Amino acid sequence: MPREDPSKGGDFRSLIYFYSNDYSACMKKVLFILLLAAVRLPAQGIIDFKISKPVCLLTFLLAANHDANISPTYSAYIYSHLPKQDSASFSGIVKAFSSISLSYGYTIPGYPENRIWPRTTFNLISIAAVQASDLNDFLQRIMGILPNEDWLKLRNVLQNAAPYYDKMIGDPCASAAKMQLSALQKLGGKADSIFIKLRAFYGSVWSADIPFTVSMYPLPGEGTNTTASPHSNNVVLAEMATEKDPPKSLSIAIHEMCHMLYLEQSLAMQVKIDGYFSQNTSRYSMYAYGYFDEALATACGNGWAYKALSGKMEVRSWYANEYINGYAHAIYPMVERYINEGRVPDKYFVDSAVSLFGKGFPGAIYNYGNLLNSVAVYTDAKDHEQMNSVVSTINRYFTMRTFGVTYPIADPQSVSMIDESPGTQFFVIHSNRDENYKLLKSKFPQLKNLSVKDEGVINFFDDKKRPVIIVNVGDLDKLDTALSMMANAKEMNPDKIYTPL
Repeated sequence: MPREDPSKGGDFRSLIYFYSNDYSACMKKVLFILLLAAVRLPAQGIIDFKISKPVCLLTFLLAANHDANISPTYSAYIYSHLPKQDSASFSGIVKAFSSISLSYGYTIPGYPENRIWPRTTFNLISIAAVQASDLNDFLQRIMGILPNEDWLKLRNVLQNAAPYYDKMIGDPCASAAKMQLSALQKLGGKADSIFIKLRAFYGSVWSADIPFTVSMYPLPGEGTNTTASPHSNNVVLAEMATEKDPPKSLSIAIHEMCHMLYLEQSLAMQVKIDGYFSQNTSRYSMYAYGYFDEALATACGNGWAYKALSGKMEVRSWYANEYINGYAHAIYPMVERYINEGRVPDKYFVDSAVSLFGKGFPGAIYNYGNLLNSVAVYTDAKDHEQMNSVVSTINRYFTMRTFGVTYPIADPQSVSMIDESPGTQFFVIHSNRDENYKLLKSKFPQLKNLSVKDEGVINFFDDKKRPVIIVNVGDLDKLDTALSMMANAKEMNPDKIYTPL
């Protein structure tokens, strides 16, 4: 990821693809220290449950900021129940929170390119929030992860936000939250048994004395969309206050645990699985691999685990994405068989998964929704704030589940990413257009007949068979229009490289 030399007063300008051996080593030490503090011998089981006030406050503020990882219905609830007289003061708190950078990325080298999991300081902050006993304990745990200036801002924001949370969410939902927590705790024994079998299926390097802590936060209102996120041996789980199906809630938490089991497979097994996909000659192999982690977690958690917890199959949709839901259902019989037989995914499993994906989604190789699932994004944002604006605009139309962002486009490390990164290459050209077009023409001969003046959407497959999408606009105000045009078209036309704005 492009980076200015800190010794020259530069700033880190990265979201996910951030490479710095010194920084990675430092963050691994921080992660080790935090995990050491979080790990304890479980008194009763592998999985325990709690309600953490710091988690509740963080998710409350994220929802108020319309964070993509928090239920949009939670955001809507907050603003529909915010007293008018509190609007100005609450807006100031939310604005202050949005100005704090909580997520600095780093990677651990040596793993297959397609298996690199973008780790961030926000994961470390979330771990601390789950494990903390109260707000002061949380703030002490994250001391040193953020610059002191940001740490002080965060402390003030959390303290100022607490009364609003208590009044709008915490106090009204307190009774229901305790009932939900109790219901989850009663399923703890079954959850432990499920986890042990899933750990064997994934072939994960996960010691029995490293427990999982599920920290639940209440979602008020009816029909709220639930979400969850994993952070090492911690899961943050949004629990609807009116939820009447504890196995469903727990299966969602187990789904997130499966992501960590996948992440913590041995290096040898990761290399094997990566090789099985790369050796598969199907045009669908790349996309089946891109969804593999999510599909496995869905089949294991929402499918197999829910059945083990409730004694019946979940008949409702398992995942609110047609590719993941369909893919998970397709591989479920095979997943169930392998779990019951104590087997790990092998070449037959991977080849079968690729075949099932291709049969289920024959048009996936052209569908924008699929092509932007795993993507490298390049832009000439002037700063981190504008980069986030570009990402937010894209996310309004498409869900980018695995993505990296880099700027400026002509930076040497961006150019290196263009040459080396797998998956879809997505360029948003809105400034330095002549320079960027000259660069891209040198990389992609498919652009030889197009001019920088041709505003619109360009798409093609490059010589490496990677999808390439270029949104060429005179200014960022037109990005929304271009993305809307893509969303309406739904898929790229392989016979038409350029669509004017």
